[in-house]
Amino acid sequence: MTLRTDRSGRRFSIHNEISSGRADLNIEMAEFNFDTDDTTFATLVELNLNPKPFYEDISFQMGAADLELNISDLFFRKLKLELGASSTKLFLPNAAVGGSEIRVECGASSIEIIIKKDSQVKIVNSMALSNFRTPDGFTEKGEAIYSDNFTGIGDIITIYIDGGVSSLQLRKQ
Repeated sequence: MTLRTDRSGRRFSIHNEISSGRADLNIEMAEFNFDTDDTTFATLVELNLNPKPFYEDISFQMGAADLELNISDLFFRKLKLELGASSTKLFLPNAAVGGSEIRVECGASSIEIIIKKDSQVKIVNSMALSNFRTPDGFTEKGEAIYSDNFTGIGDIITIYIDGGVSSLQLRKQ
């Protein structure tokens, strides 16, 4: 794991606990000083995780943020994103063997989810009010939206989205 930020003076608290083959990594901004005279203020934080292990659970908790999360090289069973008012761009891998589940909880947000072109995807949208755009061929059945290649057999990405007023876009890459 590597952590890089745009400010050398920014401090983080990093706690890694390994037990019974499970590793929990917790990263928090330990000190945040906002200078109103600083016109070059930026908040870049870059976190790189090793793509080799299988991640059972990944969880991110962010406040108001402009977030680009590229996890397209990771393999995981469950991903949970808790977002405040945010602009989020999420790059996903193909589903892990047995499937992957993603839960997104957000406030007023703009969310773009980029999936691999051959991924089987099921999306359950529980947003209060949302503008949801999907690629051509996606179909809505009951409470869910399915990718054009969805068969229900094999490795599936299931995405649950819940929150306030949002703009959602799903696209293939």
